[in-house]
Amino acid sequence: MKYFFVLLCFQLCLIQVLSVTLRTDGVNGRDPTNPLLRPAERACNVYSNMPESRILGGQAAAHGEFPWMAALGYIADLKITFKCGGTIISKDFVLTAAHAITLNHLPVLVRLGKLTLTDNGNDDISAVDHQVKRIYKHPNRSALTHKNDIALISLTKSIQFTANIAPACLHTSMGDLGDLIVTGWGLTDPVRMSSMSNELLKAQVKTIPLSECNSTFVEWNRKVSNFSAFQNGLDEGQYCAHDPEGKKDSCFGDGGGPLQFFPNNSKTATVVGIVSFGHGCGTSFPTIYTRVAQYLDWIEPIVWPSDQ
Repeated sequence: MKYFFVLLCFQLCLIQVLSVTLRTDGVNGRDPTNPLLRPAERACNVYSNMPESRILGGQAAAHGEFPWMAALGYIADLKITFKCGGTIISKDFVLTAAHAITLNHLPVLVRLGKLTLTDNGNDDISAVDHQVKRIYKHPNRSALTHKNDIALISLTKSIQFTANIAPACLHTSMGDLGDLIVTGWGLTDPVRMSSMSNELLKAQVKTIPLSECNSTFVEWNRKVSNFSAFQNGLDEGQYCAHDPEGKKDSCFGDGGGPLQFFPNNSKTATVVGIVSFGHGCGTSFPTIYTRVAQYLDWIEPIVWPSDQ
């Protein structure tokens, strides 16, 4: 009888180990069909196995370095202008900020595959434009508090992935990280609205824990500003990051773009946040991002409905 219980205990332990191994293998991309994973994780496993080819105060990005970057195009004065960013997260969807989409400010196309917003003849890479099919804004988006600042854009035709056009992964953990990278075509000089970068820029920033960030803004708001976005503090759907030297930052025009990192030397980025808002650009104050992991239950049924 003693040996029976020992054998039973061994079998139960083995089952637990196999269960953990299956989940770990899936996260590492070895089993994209693992049913234990949520839709965003399964999608990421597929993206990580795809063949590789490879801002304010920011550095120019290299070709193929951020192939998930999308530029949102708007009609202004009978021509297309690019004012906000986004991230390819599937063959049919781009992730962006809800503030990039208003009744008077609707994107009509999404530009993919090129570091520069215009064809300047300096390379032989042509941009790929996709027409907007439908826009999904988070139902609880507040223009007053800037909370739930997240939106999805579906495209009229599926994206063909190439060396310069590829999807990014979504962060599925609510934990804060460390060093991150923000990318965009925003202002390079916060006092000149004409300083929008034509070239995709990248900047490294550092995470500030949400509790510390919240205390900073609440105290500043109490003493100086009375800014409505900070009256009730930040919530778990928001993420803070900054440059300790106050030189590198996201700025106007970067809105909707990704805050990302490359886990375990992966060539595919994981998107932690979406550029939302801040108090100025390139200051000691943090920039506020929408925390992607908080919104997976809203994102997944729209982007991957067959996985539900």
